Amino acid sequence: MIKVLIADDHLRVRRGLKQLCEMMGDVCVAGEAGDGDEVLQVLQEAHYDLLLLDLSMPGLSGIELVRHARARSAKVPILVLSMHTEVPIVERAIRAGAAGFVGKGGDNETLMDAIRSVAAGGHYVDPVIAQHLMFDQTAVA
Repeated sequence: MIKVLIADDHLRVRRGLKQLCEMMGDVCVAGEAGDGDEVLQVLQEAHYDLLLLDLSMPGLSGIELVRHARARSAKVPILVLSMHTEVPIVERAIRAGAAGFVGKGGDNETLMDAIRSVAAGGHYVDPVIAQHLMFDQTAVA
């Protein structure tokens, strides 16, 4: 069972992500956090197989949150789930230590593939984002 920590400042989003994880069958939500400081605190309290992280949250957020989470819990792979899919942001998140990046506007199957891949120790970039990273270096819708 993949134990996930969901970090998003919107309760409704966290609930939707939790439902999606429950539907997967091999994933359980073992923790939740609503801001950057809470992410760092919760990471210290239990073991997680994956941190599913929104970049835009109150307090510590963005690339700095990725760096701090990586420093605090180096073994937990980070999968960023964000509405900010511009090429420079994706590149900085990956350089900061994220193992994967998926846009919030994508489909559930892509997110499920990303969760499983990153939790297993792999890397994953949403195929739509990867195309922009590789070919046109523009923002992704």
